[in-house]
Amino acid sequence: MDIESIFNRVVFDAEDRAYHFELYNKVKELANDINERCPDSAEKTLAMRAFHMGLMHVGAALAKHEKYLVASQVKEPDYEAQRGISVPVDMDRSKD
Repeated sequence: MDIESIFNRVVFDAEDRAYHFELYNKVKELANDINERCPDSAEKTLAMRAFHMGLMHVGAALAKHEKYLVASQVKEPDYEAQRGISVPVDMDRSKD
């Protein structure tokens, strides 16, 4: 499992940001309607939590577009190799 892909922070482009905002407003409108019509109850709380989770999952699903690269997929340049710097093997302190 690639942990980086789970915790990837994505900045959506304008199109996906607009879509997510539009969806957020629709869900909020529905939640307000349910909040006004239904008495407070465990079921109402679960419905509100489901809306919240649904919006989070939509955001995560949008982030799966190929245009949003995961940081672990982008190879950082090896600056040490470019400058000819080598780290001695005996500097491994994990054995201490």
